[in-house]
Amino acid sequence: GNATQGILITNADHTLIRGNIIGLDIRERANIGNNAYGISIENGVGSVIGGEEEIYRNIISGNGGGIEVFGPGSFGNVIAGNTIGANEFGYNGSNGVFIHDGASENIIGPGNIITYSAQHGIQIDGLDTVQNVITANSIYLNNADAIAITDAENGDIPGVDLISVTTRS
Repeated sequence: GNATQGILITNADHTLIRGNIIGLDIRERANIGNNAYGISIENGVGSVIGGEEEIYRNIISGNGGGIEVFGPGSFGNVIAGNTIGANEFGYNGSNGVFIHDGASENIIGPGNIITYSAQHGIQIDGLDTVQNVITANSIYLNNADAIAITDAENGDIPGVDLISVTTRS
């Protein structure tokens, strides 16, 4: 792994990140993770991480965190169809997805599997981090909340109203 991020996008727009294994070996059995987030977007616009087709799925696991999007210049990014925190071999050290420091109008979903995070499955943090959408993800087995909205304009939100829930039997 790397001393910092696996992939860092800074001040770049319309980047596609698809079909990668970040933080695990090719067999997904050994953690070779990065010390920081597997993927970080800082002040990037319109990038797509993953996609709705299986071939576009990224596996991001065993890193300091899964995916982070931050900075007031980060908007219109889509995180969809990824496996973040794949299995017991690749626990992410902090959040599965972390949106913060003014990143706005980003979309998390559909189709992400977000699991095995040491903190929240998804955390959105900051007064100026607004209008982000979380839709149609599977979030489970994280050490803290599935979804945490913190230090927001309306104060910390202790829970999230779910529009619909699908369970597997």
